[in-house]
Amino acid sequence: NFKKACSMDGEPSEAEQVLLTEAAAADDFVESTFFTPQNLLRLVLALISLVLFVLIRNFVAKAVAKPVTAFAHEFFPNSKSHFEELLKGPVSFVCIATGVYVAGNILSLPEEFHFLFIQLMQSFLNVMVFWLLFRAVEPVSQIIQKTGTGQLSDEMRHVIVDLVKIGVVVVGFLTLLQAWGVNVGAFLAGLGLVGMAVALAAQDTMRNLFASVAMFADKSFKKGDWVLTPEVEGIVEQVSLRTTTIRNFDTSTVVIPNSNLANGTIVNFNHCSHRRVTWTLPITAPSNEHFVKVQNRLEEYVHKHPRVDKSQTIIINLDEFGEACIKLFVYFFINETAWLPFMEIKQEILLEFLRIVEEEKCGFGVPTRLVRVENVNK
Repeated sequence: NFKKACSMDGEPSEAEQVLLTEAAAADDFVESTFFTPQNLLRLVLALISLVLFVLIRNFVAKAVAKPVTAFAHEFFPNSKSHFEELLKGPVSFVCIATGVYVAGNILSLPEEFHFLFIQLMQSFLNVMVFWLLFRAVEPVSQIIQKTGTGQLSDEMRHVIVDLVKIGVVVVGFLTLLQAWGVNVGAFLAGLGLVGMAVALAAQDTMRNLFASVAMFADKSFKKGDWVLTPEVEGIVEQVSLRTTTIRNFDTSTVVIPNSNLANGTIVNFNHCSHRRVTWTLPITAPSNEHFVKVQNRLEEYVHKHPRVDKSQTIIINLDEFGEACIKLFVYFFINETAWLPFMEIKQEILLEFLRIVEEEKCGFGVPTRLVRVENVNK
């Protein structure tokens, strides 16, 4: 375009003549350097090698994962699927990075591009290493949980996994910055000031975070537990770093900040070894002997019931006078904590109580009132 502009204006000036000479030299350099048959052949070979490595990446991933998973299976019998999933992505990425490296060497890049290419390959290597570490956190934690002593709950394990993943990402990012010549110390100093500002603005979030760690350490509850808090009663559905989700018995969900749970009282019914039954039955009978017979038969039945815990306190006693009745106090424990089975056992015992009371010609007192109406007109 510059040559055409000069030809349209007539004879070029001395400065324009110099520019024309430099432009022609640049064109000759490009044509002689990049578009020679040898360089075109290198370009084709580089593309072929890159495509080849992309095509074989899945095969190489399976070939590498097979002996590694077999070796790991000797020490961790249930870890085969974990290691296969762990190695698949990073090994495929290594194949693509290797293809890029081979293609770059085939092209014989100039010195000014070669340094940038080496930096790029180092970045690929860093990404692969930290990607492998990132993906290894979850399966390794599951393997340790299955083969270890099981001291950590699932919720605590998830919290630790999330924190470790965040640490891997941060360290990997700083490593990439350092590889490209960024002053990581100054960068961290700047982040420290920003972190202080963020911490002041997110005090509630930090409070919930530390509260969740405290709850997990205390093992107050876990997913699936039936809990009672000052705010809600229901089944724990999810426990995260900031909140806990509880589903009410009316199927609605309540999200509670962990700091509220940590500072409040929590009743966990799943931690009960037994469930208590307490009744006060108003009994009516034609004589004292009938009261004694009812009390003895009910006590005998409770002691013989297979689901009543005999190691706990059992009380079947006449307690106090009521309105047109005598109150019978019933107190015992059932060795069942699940709600529905407990209700079924309690119903069975209650129906048997009704049968025994009827067989002894007794009944249940109902509060009554006798109203006397006087004739004021007589």
